Amino acid sequence: MDAPSDYLTNFFANNTALENISFKNCMIYPCFLIKLADGIAQNDVLISLNLSQNFIGDEGVKYLLKEELDILSKEIFQTQDDYDHKSEQFLEELQNKQKQVKDINILLIEQEKIQATELDQIESLIRTENDKINKIKKEIDVLKKEKSEKLTFIENKKNYDFKTFKSNIERKLKEELQKVKNDEMAYDMFNQNVEKIKANITLLQKGILPGSVDEDFEKEKDNEDINKKNNQEKTFQNPIEPLPCVPCKLLIFELFLDLSAGVFIIGEFIEFIYYQGGFSIGNATFGMLFIPILNLFAVILIQIQALVYDF
Repeated sequence: MDAPSDYLTNFFANNTALENISFKNCMIYPCFLIKLADGIAQNDVLISLNLSQNFIGDEGVKYLLKEELDILSKEIFQTQDDYDHKSEQFLEELQNKQKQVKDINILLIEQEKIQATELDQIESLIRTENDKINKIKKEIDVLKKEKSEKLTFIENKKNYDFKTFKSNIERKLKEELQKVKNDEMAYDMFNQNVEKIKANITLLQKGILPGSVDEDFEKEKDNEDINKKNNQEKTFQNPIEPLPCVPCKLLIFELFLDLSAGVFIIGEFIEFIYYQGGFSIGNATFGMLFIPILNLFAVILIQIQALVYDF
């Protein structure tokens, strides 16, 4: 078993985790200091040794100083060799690093050139795509404008077609209403003419000229009717007797009366045909032209009858 002093030497020599030792306010004997110095000399990790405020013998101090000088000189030589060796290694490493840096710079330059080329290509592609996008936007704007114009045109055309259709319907409706009014007017005129003719025929049947009242003529006509009746009674009573003489103008008057009645009957028949055929298909020309002409012909016959009677 080692002595306590050897243990202390080994402790300070082998303890690589020991960096700082303080023996402040301690009584250090020479033997302890010698062992301490031996341990410290063998310890490459110990950095500082604090022996302040201690009583150290002269021999111990001398030994400690001698050991310290040996340690320092040894460390100096070792440090110089290490320095030279490390300097060479550093220079070699530095040259290698410089070469690597140079190579890296060359690579960086090449990469910059490649990146610049790629960047130019990318920028060119971006410009091309932007041009395409702007072109598409312009086409979209043109399409929107055309769509708006077409919608406006269609809307205007719808409104115009509706107005035109409405105006055409209104115009046709007015025309049809006007036709109906014209047909109604023609029918009213025809009825008025028929009623007038009927009234004239009634007057003529009574022996009264249309438009005037001849009392003498009425009396004469009444007397002639009485005489005619008496003559007829005498004829039936005595058929051998000849018939009384009838005035010529009376015969002519009766003839025109029959003609007027015939014309009236013809007018009634044509009126029936007109309203059953021509009027149903909207042909107002037939009623507006032919029937008034027929009525005029009947009135002319009546006037001729009146002139003959006056004669």
